[in-house]
Amino acid sequence: IKFFKYLFNKETLIDWAFLSCSAFTLHNLVWGSFGLTQNMWMAVWFVLLWMRLLYSLRLLSGVGPQLLPISKAIQETGVFFLVVFCFLAAGVHAYYTIGPRTEPFPLYASTMQIFRLGILGDFDMYDFEGQDPVMTHADGSMTWEPQDPEPSDVYVAVHTIFYATSISITIILMNLLVGVLGSYYDVHKETARQAFLRERAGMLVNFEQRPWLKLWRRCTRSRNMEVLYVLIREEPDEVS
Repeated sequence: IKFFKYLFNKETLIDWAFLSCSAFTLHNLVWGSFGLTQNMWMAVWFVLLWMRLLYSLRLLSGVGPQLLPISKAIQETGVFFLVVFCFLAAGVHAYYTIGPRTEPFPLYASTMQIFRLGILGDFDMYDFEGQDPVMTHADGSMTWEPQDPEPSDVYVAVHTIFYATSISITIILMNLLVGVLGSYYDVHKETARQAFLRERAGMLVNFEQRPWLKLWRRCTRSRNMEVLYVLIREEPDEVS
């Protein structure tokens, strides 16, 4: 039972996925197999390497107490991101129904426009409307100047989506997200030391549950050995 509990642990499954991606990528590097699929796997592998490095830093005394409040604050905002996702989905659905942009395909074009406007606050009204400026000759010269297109048939509908998305997501939810993250960060900052000690203790427990460690103890005839880990403060409490 303990073996299956360890085998299907979240961290164990993540390690297996990382090791599988690493083995596939290293095989391609050694044998020189390069292509679009191999490069995509390699890109994923590099991302996992950096994330694994960042995750490992949580156990260092100089980094962990400052890193854990950030991680905990992001985890606490899961419900808030669900709210943002629903607002984004509503905007994408409305924009997709109107259909001013269809390239490279309608769903991606709609998602990109709403994401740019809602999350990044970046927009071009003509591009958002599905209209592209044209270049015309300037009067009396050989230079080309951009000419704004005429309003399209979906002008009113697209501008309604624009104002609803920019006010609800860009202005309200994005500014509220900053406050929510700051509030949760302050809460977890106060208990950062306790969270850091729990992470170290959890690492020790996970290490003790590894099956090959028990196999090593049996091979070295130390299966009856019991280990007691103790966490102590670097500085004792002051006694008044």
